[in-house]
Amino acid sequence: MMRRTPILALLLACSPLLAQEGGVLGRAGGKDVLVEDIRPALSSLSDAEIQSLSRDPAALNKLVRSLVVQRLVLQQALEKKWDEQPEVIERIRHAREVAITDSYLKSVSRPPDSYPNDAELRAAYEARRASLMVPQTFHLAQVYISDPRGQDKALASKARERLDKVRELVRAPKADFAAIAREYSEERESAARGGEIGWLTEKQIQPEILAKLPSLTFNVASEAIRLDDGWHFIKVLDARQPFTPPLEQLRPELTRLLRAERTRAETQAYLSKLLQDTPLVINELALSKLLPAVTSGGSGAKP
Repeated sequence: MMRRTPILALLLACSPLLAQEGGVLGRAGGKDVLVEDIRPALSSLSDAEIQSLSRDPAALNKLVRSLVVQRLVLQQALEKKWDEQPEVIERIRHAREVAITDSYLKSVSRPPDSYPNDAELRAAYEARRASLMVPQTFHLAQVYISDPRGQDKALASKARERLDKVRELVRAPKADFAAIAREYSEERESAARGGEIGWLTEKQIQPEILAKLPSLTFNVASEAIRLDDGWHFIKVLDARQPFTPPLEQLRPELTRLLRAERTRAETQAYLSKLLQDTPLVINELALSKLLPAVTSGGSGAKP
């Protein structure tokens, strides 16, 4: 039995059409498009991109559709012998050289499959604790009243009336902040969620609002806070102190990070040795004429 590649396994898992028709990915213009037709284009995806696609069938569908359209365009181009155009031949040659170079460089720079081992992961985790720390975060809700600075007096007056109304409502005993947000907040996305903004780090919060948070009691609305865009009644629903996730939670991400760093280091080391063994000299005079020659269609610089 043919061994499935990760890409083929991903497509088989995510595409019912493949499972039913054994290799036919789709049909366009009366022609079948096979997995084999687009696999080369998919083979350039990173492990992280493959994992992302495996979790998002809609994104996989969109990608495959674009590749199928690309195949259709290619078929029409080949029927018209477009690949025999001198300019296209040159571009194909260049693309081939780039593909070979890129593939070879990746092969000589790829870390061993065993890297990083458990000891290396733990050492990296301990050395990077500070950077791995998740900052303090706040789960916030708001009622927003639009009142941009500099607007005309009539609009400002209406905004003030709306502000006074909301202030009265949120101060009332047993006030339903979520219901007030749904009816009065002018930031419609959060209003639809009862004013809930979500979890934000300190860096994601406006300084004027952040300064007020330590003095707020959970689930008690703040006084109206004035920003350039208007007024914000803020409620702190929850908060989390800074913490560093355990190694096991970070293991996949830290592994990808270390492998990427090792790959960059190996690439740089390979290129440095290559240039040391094969010194590079650039003809500065020819270099100065390169761009004019390109922009004038290869005929050299104009006098």
